[in-house]
Amino acid sequence: MLSKTELVNVKNAVERFYNCTCSVYEKEEYKDEAGITKHREILVLEDIPCRLSYSTGMLFNKLNSGKADVDAVRSKQYTKIFTSPNVLIRPGSKIEVTNEKGRHIYFHSGERAEYLSHNEVVVENFKGWS
Repeated sequence: MLSKTELVNVKNAVERFYNCTCSVYEKEEYKDEAGITKHREILVLEDIPCRLSYSTGMLFNKLNSGKADVDAVRSKQYTKIFTSPNVLIRPGSKIEVTNEKGRHIYFHSGERAEYLSHNEVVVENFKGWS
């Protein structure tokens, strides 16, 4: 177990790599003037320091070519957002990340990985609210 000082040092070291900011949106249910239930997007967090990380996972699969099974490799790019441990990004959130290359919009569909020094949120490209 890390001492409090060691933990602060690790957290500060991780946060030195934050080179982006993000804003987080959630979908909120409300009733309009006629009493009809609708949904709207609300901003819940703004300009949070973060870092994007990309990795590629390889999936080996047997494909049946009709004559013989052959090995096939499919790769997928995974994107993670690293934030401070006190930042709560809920599953189902839309996350807008801004860095030196522009603005990127993602969707957080799962649970976050929580560490004492940071959080990791696996995201995918945002294709619209479901």
